[in-house]
Amino acid sequence: MTAQADQPLVYNALAGIYLASGKTDEALALADRACEFAPGLTALRITRARVLEQMGREEEAFAELSLAFRVAPRGVKNIVALVEFVARHGLRGERRDSEAATLAALRAGCMDGRRLSKVAGVIVAAKYNLSTASAKIEGGTLGRLSEDELFIRLLQECVNCHPAIELFCIELRRRIMTDHQRSEECP
Repeated sequence: MTAQADQPLVYNALAGIYLASGKTDEALALADRACEFAPGLTALRITRARVLEQMGREEEAFAELSLAFRVAPRGVKNIVALVEFVARHGLRGERRDSEAATLAALRAGCMDGRRLSKVAGVIVAAKYNLSTASAKIEGGTLGRLSEDELFIRLLQECVNCHPAIELFCIELRRRIMTDHQRSEECP
């Protein structure tokens, strides 16, 4: 039997239905089959990641989402799926893709700023190998920094990879420090 062009999408839809009904083993088998037919179709990878996440296999789910992001780094669904996963579970692997996805979400305006700042805190803590509750960064406590300041820290960390972000960081920092007088100044 030869594969038809829409066959991976049919398997993907069935995987979603099985996942919604709690049949994760069947959903994974269908998601795997869909990915076999079209390994470069990122929507299939996202579905497979959702199934793996539901099964408690978070490291594998993170790897699938990172792969989907690397295949199509400008795809809004790929960006949001990876960033939302990090917001829910923290980092489960290499943080580079998560940083890039967070910056892409910022530039595209496709996510709520509070969710992005939560992810920024996770990434900054992981980057410095710190816990968010008690870690020290440059004399300040990560736990005392506001969500806005955490997000600025992430952006500043990524300036070397994306120099166009530097002016945005400067303006954002100025606004936050002006608007929120109680906010602790970042060094």
